[in-house]
Amino acid sequence: MPLLLHQWKVCVPFAQLAPSYEEFCLIKAICVWHVSYYRLSEEGRQVALNQRDRLIRALHYACSLDSDDVGERYGNMIMSLNYIMEQIRNLNCSFVMISFFGILNVDSLMIDVTSFW
Repeated sequence: MPLLLHQWKVCVPFAQLAPSYEEFCLIKAICVWHVSYYRLSEEGRQVALNQRDRLIRALHYACSLDSDDVGERYGNMIMSLNYIMEQIRNLNCSFVMISFFGILNVDSLMIDVTSFW
């Protein structure tokens, strides 16, 4: 129950930001690139860093379309990455525990994707 309560406390502030479709997609893409960063070669990491920078600039632009106070909205979106990434880590840890103890049958592709945590 405490985990669910914590997840609810995390979801509410992000929902209150009311991100546009573009902002939500960009936040999601930033998270995907961040998670995959550690599985890449050095050359791949450089590509990931460049891509992340492009996504962050695109997020700034998307925030400027919806808000008069671009700095505040952009800052809130960037700060939301912290608790979104925390939830991704919690989900991944739970998934690893489920697969390790054999509680559920887990697809081999999912095991491979989550094996770097």
